[in-house]
Amino acid sequence: MSSFYRLHPLMILQQSFITAKKQATIYFLTVTLFLVHKYFYAILLFCGVTFWCLGNAFYQWLFFKYRFEQDQLVIKKGLFIKKQLIVPYNRIQSLQRQVWFVFKPLGIISLIIETAGTTAENVKLLAVKEIVYDHLTALRQGERDQTLATKPHPFGPQFEVTTRDIWRFSLTDQSVFMMLIAWVFFFDSLKGWLPKKLLESRLEILILSGFISLLFGVLLLVGLVILATLFKNYVCYYHFKVWRQNDDLFIERGLFTRSTLTIPLHRIQAIQIKQNFFRVWLKLASVELILAAGKGNENDDTVDDDTFYLLPIIAQPQVLATLQHLLPEWHLTEAKLENLNQGPRWLFLRFSFLFAAVMFITGFWLNLYLGIAAAVLGLLLIWRTWWSSYHQAAGMIGNQLLYLKKVSGFNLKTLITPQNKVQCQKIRTTWWLKTKQLGHFSWQIKKGLGMEKVQLKYLSLEDCKALRKLATIIGYR
Repeated sequence: MSSFYRLHPLMILQQSFITAKKQATIYFLTVTLFLVHKYFYAILLFCGVTFWCLGNAFYQWLFFKYRFEQDQLVIKKGLFIKKQLIVPYNRIQSLQRQVWFVFKPLGIISLIIETAGTTAENVKLLAVKEIVYDHLTALRQGERDQTLATKPHPFGPQFEVTTRDIWRFSLTDQSVFMMLIAWVFFFDSLKGWLPKKLLESRLEILILSGFISLLFGVLLLVGLVILATLFKNYVCYYHFKVWRQNDDLFIERGLFTRSTLTIPLHRIQAIQIKQNFFRVWLKLASVELILAAGKGNENDDTVDDDTFYLLPIIAQPQVLATLQHLLPEWHLTEAKLENLNQGPRWLFLRFSFLFAAVMFITGFWLNLYLGIAAAVLGLLLIWRTWWSSYHQAAGMIGNQLLYLKKVSGFNLKTLITPQNKVQCQKIRTTWWLKTKQLGHFSWQIKKGLGMEKVQLKYLSLEDCKALRKLATIIGYR
């Protein structure tokens, strides 16, 4: 039995930064007070929040200790309210390893330990030596006679993201266009804060300068948005690597904070292949994992507790081969699709036309810019609904995997899940649809602490009943 250890003193700096990020609103208020010449209150608020962040971090470091025992990790923390956490090694679901770029030369990392169960919190060891991760990995694997674990990727990564891939991922990311729309609304709201004479004079100058200057401004805005998206994705997916060891997948990524995630195979509920319109056209795809009952990581916005990218960007013809290399027990091949009969197109488009008309009229009634934005959004909505009516498919891969393709939002999604992961099936119809022998069919699978619903619309009731039989397993229901 070892003695209790403290975290590295650099934990104070790291925890202070994490706490300060959560107080971003207060720091923004400080800047606002400074701009309106309330210097005393700005300095007072800034110093108060900063000292609180530092003091809270020092308190957590001073009264936090951990110890490795033969079959469990013991953690003690707190002064007035003392807590003792006991984490058996065989209850550890996964280990997440993070490295700040400023700590990398010192060999200082952070560990996030995810345990079994849905109510327990993740256990965090901020600022510890690299040997702690190795030792904990060895104990978790049952190799208690060793002090160092074997590195999890001795044969190199099985999938990597290059700088070129990050460029392709960023330039085909539909969030770029969402950011442009947000800029339009921001400019419209900004006009209310600017002097009317200034706006009129600037508008006259813009009109006199001609169409070329206006076009240059639009292109400049688009370029800035693309650069912002590229920087965000580069920070997140820099040197993205995936490899497999035993019954775990390992994902390593990040520029400033280097993270290593461990995903046990038993947590994988489904594989989801996503393509927006641009990626369908360019034959590119992104692959996500849908996971069960994780607690996530509040210090890393890119780590969700139910879904995240396994393959951020990959050529569509390579998807199945790469997934089969990482998950050979899934036996991934081309799907055998059912012959589905669905209702006429106008059933899909009727509500989209109605909603687009309401947006168009309301937008132009309120404001010219809002009217133009509403018209664009309305056309996109109609196009998206028309697109979705042509992309509904379902079938089987082998004898155990269910396959379903549909459009959700502005993405074409292909879901692959084992039969025994389907939690619920539903056939839904209305009195009017029943007269036409049509209905909606849906599967539900576990996603984090909730459920993920995948639905095909306006299918014949006969096809809905046939799809229900696909997920039926003898002894399962």
